[in-house]
Amino acid sequence: MRVLIVTVAEKTNFLNMVPLGWALRACGHDVLVASQPELGPVASGTGLPYTSVGRDHGFWRIMRLSRPAGAPSVDVPLFQGLEEPFEEISWDRLLGGYREVVPWWWRTVNDPMLEDLVALCRRWRPDLVLWEPIAFAAPIAAEATGAVHARFLWGVDLLGGMREAYLRAMDAQPEGERRDPLGEWMGRHAARWGVEFRERMTRGYFTLDYLPEPLR
Repeated sequence: MRVLIVTVAEKTNFLNMVPLGWALRACGHDVLVASQPELGPVASGTGLPYTSVGRDHGFWRIMRLSRPAGAPSVDVPLFQGLEEPFEEISWDRLLGGYREVVPWWWRTVNDPMLEDLVALCRRWRPDLVLWEPIAFAAPIAAEATGAVHARFLWGVDLLGGMREAYLRAMDAQPEGERRDPLGEWMGRHAARWGVEFRERMTRGYFTLDYLPEPLR
C-alpha cells in the first residue's frame, strides 16, 4: 500500500507522525512525506522518504508583521472561550472565529502547496493519505484523485469538537443565514478538480488518535 503523509511546514505538527510512518514502512508499505520546502531538513532527518510541494507559507512572518511590536500574543479566535462547553458557544462567536482562522491561518498555510500536492497525488497514486489537522490541502488532493484519507491528531481534538459545534449551530440558523467559511473555501478549491465539497474533507474518512481515552 502507498501511504502519503501530509503536513504543513511546522516541525511540531509533523514529528508525532514519524513513528507511524516507520511502523508502516516496517510492515512493508511504501511511505512518502510531503510538505513545504521549509520542513525538508527535519523530514529528511527522520529517515522517511520526503518530497517538497509548493512554497513555504510564511505564516509566522505575517503574524510578526501584523502584530505591533511588544504586543502580547493573543488566543486564536476560534478557541476563545473554551472554558465553556462547545454547545454553549454562540453562533456569532463560532462564525466570527471561522471568519478569522480560515483566511488568516488555514488558507495561508495550505494554499501555497495545494496545486503541487494534487499533482503529486496524481503522479504517485497513494492508496491512503494521512494528514495532520491543519493540512486541509491533503483531503482536497486525496478526493481529487480518489484516495482514502484520514486525520492524524497531534493533540486533543479541539478542531473536530469545534467543527461539530459549528455544524449544530449552523443547522439551527434560518437557511438564508447559514454560512460555512471552511466548507466554502475547501469547496472552491475542490471544484477546480471536479470534486464537490463533502463534510468528510474536514475530518477524514476516519481519525487516528493516539491519546488514551481519559485525555481525549
